[in-house]
Amino acid sequence: MVYLSLCPFIRLVQDNEIRSCFTEENWSALKEQILDDDLSQENKILIDLARQPLALLALSMAIRRLSVEYARWVVYKSGDRGNQIQG
Repeated sequence: MVYLSLCPFIRLVQDNEIRSCFTEENWSALKEQILDDDLSQENKILIDLARQPLALLALSMAIRRLSVEYARWVVYKSGDRGNQIQG
């Protein structure tokens, strides 16, 4: 469930942040190699380097946006010291 919620943010970070680090030619070659399951050693290294920033940036974006979205569905009962119930 969490992964499915993060997918749009992963795509946004990939397209807006990670992609800008590559030339169009290199990006196309990388995508083609991923689809063919035939990564060069050089591209394996690049993917390993991109994984952590991709994950952290996507999580950062998701926390800011999803917390506002989910907050509308949670009601805090007064006097329960922050216990949450579904509204």
